[in-house]
Amino acid sequence: MTIQVNGESIFTKETANVKMAEVIECPDCAFEFGVIHEQSDRKGLYTCPNCEAANYEALYLQQQKEIREAADLHLKAILELQRIQSLVSKVDDSVHRPIGVALVELEEKFQKIHDEWSK
Repeated sequence: MTIQVNGESIFTKETANVKMAEVIECPDCAFEFGVIHEQSDRKGLYTCPNCEAANYEALYLQQQKEIREAADLHLKAILELQRIQSLVSKVDDSVHRPIGVALVELEEKFQKIHDEWSK
C-alpha cells in the first residue's frame, strides 16, 4: 500500500510484496533494473529506462527549439507580407477613368513598388 507524502506515492519494503529478482545494470549510466523488464519483442535485449528518458528529454528540447525557430520564421513572414502590403496602394475609381489613364497610373505605381523593393 502506498501513501501520499507531498504529492508523491511512497511505500516501504514492509508494505510491498518483496521478491528475489535478478538485477541488471546499464553499462552507460549504471542504472539498475530488474531483468524481467526486457524488450517484449526482442528476448534478452534491454532498453535502460533512465537513458531512454534522457534521450526523450533531449528530443523534446530539440523539438521545442525547432518550434521556436518555425514560429520566428512565421512571424517574420507575416511582418514582411504586411510591409509589402503597405507599399501597395489600392487602385480606385478605375471605371470612371479612361483605360489609358488607368494603365499609366498602374505603371507608375508598379515602378514605385519596384524601386522600393530594389533598395
